[in-house]
Amino acid sequence: MAKQKIAKLADIKHLRDRGSLIKFTYDTEIYNLDKTFPGIYDFGALIEDLAGNEIGAPVHYLKQPKDSLHSIVSNLITRSFPEDHPDAVDFKTFTGKIAHTLDRFYEYTWERYRDEEKIKYVNKGHQKVNEETVRLFPVEDENGNIQHIRLHEGGRRISYQVPDHSEDWNYIQEDENGKKTKWRKPYASAEMRGYANTTADDPWIWSTLYMACFPEIYKTHTKNEHKFRQDLFPAMVGHILWGDKGENGLKPGSRYHPVKGKNVISLKQSDFIPANARNEGPFHERGVHLRDGSDYDPDQAHGTIADVRGTSASENRARDVNPEIAKHFELMADPAYARQFIMKGAASERNGFRDRPLLAFGRYNLEDGLTSHLGICIETDERYGNRSNAIMLKVDADWNNVCDDKGRSILDIKHKATLKKLIKSHIFNKFGKSDSLLEITHTKKTPKVYDGEKALKSGAHTQEQYNLALRNAGKIRKNANFREAIMEVYQEGIPQMKALMDRPNPLDDELKDNFTGKPNYFEIADQNGKIRVIDERNEVYEHALNEWNTALNNDHLLHNLIRPHAIEWCSESEAEQELERFNKVLAKVRSEFEGTKGYNNRENRGANERPPIIIPPVKVTDQNDSGNDDGSLSRIFAQEAQMTELKKPMTQAQAQAYITQLRFQALWADYNDDPSFRFNDNSWRVEIIDRDGQVMNWHAYHALTGKDRSDKWKNGDIDIRLQPIDGLSVRRIARMMYESGELEQLINNFADLAKNCDLETEEGLATKDDYIEKIKCLYQHKELYEARCAFMLHGYPNINPEKQPFLTIDKAKIQAHEILQNLKIGKLHQCGIDDIGALEFMADHKDEAEKVLTRYLAYLDQKAKDVPPPTPEQYRMLGIDPVSGDAMPFIKYNVDPQKIVEITCPDGHAQTPLSHDDIGSMFTIIELPKGMNAAKLSKALEKSDNDLVMVGETTGERRLAAKAKILALWPEEEDQYFQNELDYFNKSYQDIDKAPPKDRTRLAIVKMEDNPPVAGLRGDGNFVNTNLQTLHIPDTPSRKTFMGILNRKLGNVQEEITGLIVRSDDLKQPIEKGQIRIREMAGSSLTGREIEHTVTKSMTFNMKRVMSAFTLLEETPDLDITNLSLEQARDAGFSDKAEMAQYITAFHAHTRYGYTSKLDMYDSLIAMFTKNRQNVMQAPEKYNLTVVDLKKDVNLSDLKNTMVYFDLYNRPKASISESVTLGRNIDRENTPYLYSGAYPGKEPSLDQ
Repeated sequence: MAKQKIAKLADIKHLRDRGSLIKFTYDTEIYNLDKTFPGIYDFGALIEDLAGNEIGAPVHYLKQPKDSLHSIVSNLITRSFPEDHPDAVDFKTFTGKIAHTLDRFYEYTWERYRDEEKIKYVNKGHQKVNEETVRLFPVEDENGNIQHIRLHEGGRRISYQVPDHSEDWNYIQEDENGKKTKWRKPYASAEMRGYANTTADDPWIWSTLYMACFPEIYKTHTKNEHKFRQDLFPAMVGHILWGDKGENGLKPGSRYHPVKGKNVISLKQSDFIPANARNEGPFHERGVHLRDGSDYDPDQAHGTIADVRGTSASENRARDVNPEIAKHFELMADPAYARQFIMKGAASERNGFRDRPLLAFGRYNLEDGLTSHLGICIETDERYGNRSNAIMLKVDADWNNVCDDKGRSILDIKHKATLKKLIKSHIFNKFGKSDSLLEITHTKKTPKVYDGEKALKSGAHTQEQYNLALRNAGKIRKNANFREAIMEVYQEGIPQMKALMDRPNPLDDELKDNFTGKPNYFEIADQNGKIRVIDERNEVYEHALNEWNTALNNDHLLHNLIRPHAIEWCSESEAEQELERFNKVLAKVRSEFEGTKGYNNRENRGANERPPIIIPPVKVTDQNDSGNDDGSLSRIFAQEAQMTELKKPMTQAQAQAYITQLRFQALWADYNDDPSFRFNDNSWRVEIIDRDGQVMNWHAYHALTGKDRSDKWKNGDIDIRLQPIDGLSVRRIARMMYESGELEQLINNFADLAKNCDLETEEGLATKDDYIEKIKCLYQHKELYEARCAFMLHGYPNINPEKQPFLTIDKAKIQAHEILQNLKIGKLHQCGIDDIGALEFMADHKDEAEKVLTRYLAYLDQKAKDVPPPTPEQYRMLGIDPVSGDAMPFIKYNVDPQKIVEITCPDGHAQTPLSHDDIGSMFTIIELPKGMNAAKLSKALEKSDNDLVMVGETTGERRLAAKAKILALWPEEEDQYFQNELDYFNKSYQDIDKAPPKDRTRLAIVKMEDNPPVAGLRGDGNFVNTNLQTLHIPDTPSRKTFMGILNRKLGNVQEEITGLIVRSDDLKQPIEKGQIRIREMAGSSLTGREIEHTVTKSMTFNMKRVMSAFTLLEETPDLDITNLSLEQARDAGFSDKAEMAQYITAFHAHTRYGYTSKLDMYDSLIAMFTKNRQNVMQAPEKYNLTVVDLKKDVNLSDLKNTMVYFDLYNRPKASISESVTLGRNIDRENTPYLYSGAYPGKEPSLDQ
């Protein structure tokens, strides 16, 4: 055993002061380089104390989950396949062990240092004398004497002596001689180390922990987790740029790039370490070597243990060569220190911006290598997005080249608008380029930043460069408008969180950022469906944030119960300790929910009834059972009278079964919509709801005065509802249970219990039905996960493999065959791989690479057998259309035509609801059918959960009164308070030429959440025939042509329209005699409304002849075509008298087409070519119109029964449900849609 080294206090004091005694170097290997869905299969760590003694080297392997796939690049780099790790464990155990290793880092120090001391002490602010046995960590002071840092509470905390004058202390010790000393007692921390970990390993670890339902996923670096993270990749850039330039100085590596055909600068460990290793001279001068003195073997790279040993060796060498720079980067691992170093003071502080220091920052790319630049920080963006980025400007460049159109340098301009324009075009547009004047560095990701003056002294810059940087920095510091302009342009460039609901099928781990940190804004839909952003300036944000925090805290508590726990896999010798830890978690959760100040005992706020969260008890057969079988799932779920309920499990077996019971409880609660154990899984979408639980639209909310809004919030008349992401937590739980075998175990358990039920009694039959329902619940989650697996491995339907958005089996096969073929003929540059490691391996080890590729193809064949392509039903389960591959439309309100109550009312009542503070944000007044009153209508709606549909009396448009509530009309003496509403009520009747009803007893209020048209619901019960010819009809401000077909007054025309004239070049197809779909437009978009009509004649009119016909009629209003000769007709520009008659007849029949006069018709036809009006007048023969005559004697009642909402491009809010189509002769597999909203909707949450 190697002799134990002892750390020098002078070297580690800055680390000791923040509680750190160990260095935790970690690495991961993944089977898929797609960072949105990483597949970590290997986690390894090297744990050393600060003296350099190795005190642990844990490594964990994952058994590949069913929904995951190795990528070819990953295999070429790691040369590792699932079968290479027989000791691999399931996903639950793997993530649990990773978390355990990251959480319990302090145990390694506690186990290594066993020398003990008994102390007596008094805590600060107390008088009681305490006794404790501590362990001792030795350090050497400046005089060579051994001092001790104390380890407390199993290593969780440390303590060290501080001077008597210090106020930063936690306890006072009095020794046997009566001498008192002060001691500071921080929590034990860890110095986290990795190589490129901030951009790769860390996000992969976070996603892995998130998928296992850990409430805290940032276990790699946050102060809350007592971690201080340093990424040694950017740190090595600093060592090379600003460190020793002599023979012992660190140097970058290099490698031949097969595609570029030349050597490039490389900082990959497999290049960097050999470049800094020598075999001559004393050991301490031989550069980078492993701890045992051996050379680093690049061929062993990409195994986690080999890599972390190499990373540690690199850091140790860097500290030996450049101790000052090493200490600088160790201090920068504290984001608070990093921010202070970069900024010195906030811009809001007095002279804050003027005090900005001159800094050096490093850049690295393959082409230019490593370069040092001088700059100053403008601001960190906590105020602009809370992402901890530092926005820096490069000042060792000639800024005079950045000028406005008047030749003024940007540094001399004060006008902010001019500055912003120049900043966008000359600074931000060049971001990312090697000569960019802009540098953005993250203060939590080891910023490559150093002191500017020290960088000058290191030789990284000339004095001339330094002086230029000082001059430019001085100008920038004096121009406050420049700083503000930079940050405003930066803020405008921050992308707001993309609305998750607009993205089909995001992966579960892509959603993790929706549940971490504080939302900077929320989203709300206005009355037009447009998404608006609510930030801290709006009072709704505060209420939404309160709801968010409460819900998220509850979710995290439940996640903490359901996540992997070490008690599930630990050895018998560790069981007692791990059982105690789990019970502490359980006790905390119970206290948070059931305690006197817990969630369940608070007053419900506002109109929302927020039910209590119920943590089930631990069920055992006998409280005194020895535990041989007391954890049996059968015992837990069997409905036996002799079961005993406990607050906590008493044995490992009980704990294991209880955790499985909790996970099932989550699935079961989601299946039954039981709120007592459900996750909120809120998105950033928010709704304002009234006391009845109905949505208040944004317009109605803002119509309230500030005082009214404040009073309504205070009185609970309005409240907040966050829209959930459907099933997000339970999907992750089900995946974890499927992979661990728990799901199958539970299914078998319930099946066995169901077999043993007494079928001779009603109670036994009911019990069996309950077990069968539980099996259905589990099968639902099992089938959903298997559908997801098939989708992840085979992709979207009817899309070529090369165009699949993520790696699929077929896509991987094509890549592998292409790489193998190019490898055999020596054309690596055509392989389509840009990873230099994979390319180098193939170039240097061709035969081995061929074996890896051949083995990879066999692996893909086996994977395809294990997971077949998705069936159409599986695609539908995931919200994907099995034919088109598009996301199936989300339908908020599903309507069953067999369960609706229809009320006919004036069209205005259905289309434009009213709003009044005393009633609600959306309501209308209706006339009840004869024999009906408000109470009867309410009962009719409540019966069988019917929906209320309002039918426009003249148009037949059917609109849903969503979540309708029927209220009695206000008393007549209160009419004066509702005069505007009464006026609109009366006007709606006048618009359809009817007298308003006078009998108040037959009037009622319909209060609703929304009034969307019901897609697919026609009065005649038929569906839209998408095979019919279509005609799109635009409206004008003065004439509503589409409505005019149904009602002259609503269309603002003289008579019902029975003909249409449109531009021929706007037609989707030639119009022929027969049935036609007529679709309404507003501007250039479809409104979604359409009717079905009959075409009797279709004619093409040329604009030149239209103009000739109008001129003839202007000159001879009573023109009789029968008296004209063929020559006269041709002289007028027509081919014959019959053609001339068509034009003249159309002008005479102008009211048929919706025009008030011949002149109105003529002007309107020319106006159809507004953008080309001049061209039409100059060459009218080039432009054509289509005149369509519709059936005249159609029954308007039959016509309005064809009115329907159908729009494939705008997601409908309401639609008839898919069940309506069951039993009809429809080829469902080959019909991508039946109507807009063909399939039942799920919350767009993100399955949509």
